[in-house]
Amino acid sequence: MKHHAGHSGYDQLIDYIDVDRVIAPAKATPMQKVMAYFARPAVKNSGLKWYHRINLVAEVQAGRIWLKDSNQIFHYLYGENSYRYLGMLKGLKRKNNKIICTYHIPPYRFPEIVKNTGHFSQIDAAIAVSTMQLDYLSELVGSERVFYVPHGIDVDYFRPSDVVKYEAGHFKCLFVGTHLRDFETLAETASLLERLGEQIEIIAVTSPTNRALLDGHENITMLSNISDEELLRLYQESDILLLPLLGATANNSILEAVACGLPILVTDLPGVKDYVTSDIAVFVGMSDANALAEEVIRLYKDREQLKRMSVACREHALKFGWREVAKKTIEIYNQVLS
Repeated sequence: MKHHAGHSGYDQLIDYIDVDRVIAPAKATPMQKVMAYFARPAVKNSGLKWYHRINLVAEVQAGRIWLKDSNQIFHYLYGENSYRYLGMLKGLKRKNNKIICTYHIPPYRFPEIVKNTGHFSQIDAAIAVSTMQLDYLSELVGSERVFYVPHGIDVDYFRPSDVVKYEAGHFKCLFVGTHLRDFETLAETASLLERLGEQIEIIAVTSPTNRALLDGHENITMLSNISDEELLRLYQESDILLLPLLGATANNSILEAVACGLPILVTDLPGVKDYVTSDIAVFVGMSDANALAEEVIRLYKDREQLKRMSVACREHALKFGWREVAKKTIEIYNQVLS
């Protein structure tokens, strides 16, 4: 995912499991371009909003492995983006190859992103990264084939620094991301805080395409295309993660912040509560800028609570380290193969 930082994203999982990788090439070969050209109808009729020619090229690569080997697990890390046609090979006898897909989108977006679900009948297991997805995926593939395994985080890279925080004075709120972020509520919260005249700054790390949504607020500093090192420093030096959301399953920004010991102020959503608890996060209602602003002020004045939350954050994050997630994923591999 181009918008992910180098140490972010679900694809980090493959660094913790002994696997062969099938990765869509960044630049297709001439033969792949020819194949993709003639396969345009297959892409157009895939029924997947985010399925592109490069995904079809990757599935053809996987198909070659399928025809050569047996008793293999083919795990699509982003099922909504990339799994469509490989299951057609399941009719071949004596192969016993299995398909596992991890899905990341919330149920209410599924009909928009995955309009055709006929190929779900060929999935041997679906992994949900949030408990809120379980019922929906169970309707598609059967509850006995659906598993919840949380998204992971690189707790070795994302970690607290020795910088002294939570002292009186300047207060830095960090906002990170684009997908399912509530920019309207963030801007309204900034306006409310601006009127109070406190030393409260909002750092927004997001796509430059969102600049127009945040312009006009002197207390918002917008950053785009920053380095991994700069992102880490912001997590480590900020006072809270301020994250109004429109929806959520797993959220990289939340996991990264928690691993860095950064307390969370976030929209109260079921997917969020799979990853944070009330001892490390403060929850507010959907699109409630007044509540967000009030909680920012309260935390700004209560540095002792922030210190306690920061310590609890790091301890909590260790449960989501990639090594732990990899163990649970391998257990599903073994169960599916058996």
